[in-house]
Amino acid sequence: MPRPSTSIASASTTGTSGKACLAILATLGAIGLGIGIFLFVVFGMDSHHDSPDSIGWPEQDRVYIPATATDITLSRTFFDHWARYQVPTADLHAMLATRFPSDFDPAEDAGGSPVDRESFEERYREYGWTWSAGLVRHSCIAPNGGTHTFWHEPTTGQTYQASVGW
Repeated sequence: MPRPSTSIASASTTGTSGKACLAILATLGAIGLGIGIFLFVVFGMDSHHDSPDSIGWPEQDRVYIPATATDITLSRTFFDHWARYQVPTADLHAMLATRFPSDFDPAEDAGGSPVDRESFEERYREYGWTWSAGLVRHSCIAPNGGTHTFWHEPTTGQTYQASVGW
């Protein structure tokens, strides 16, 4: 039985098909990455953390969550962030006074603004946030232009946060 011959022509064909295979794999990888980014932007992602230190973000991105916050659930899309956590009122006020000195003065703003039940529940029900009679709101603008709204229940420490451009 004669042996199959190898020639330069068959070797170059194999090289071409290898390049085509790599091009197809690269294209499929790029499509998968594009779909992943699209899904993140549209649907976001949720994560749970015991403390701000366990959030895998750089320090400058964690400063808008009080250092003593616990039981943190983060939800985020491309530009928006929502957080739910427990924090003592004094610690929340200290963080607001430090990070937002032009928007929060503990002597004047400690009481916050009352929160309308219907509009709060309509807007934040999808996050599992619940209104309570003692819930107060603090709205602040960061030096980078990001807007941050904090809803806090002083008797329980339950805090909700919505931030844009964090």
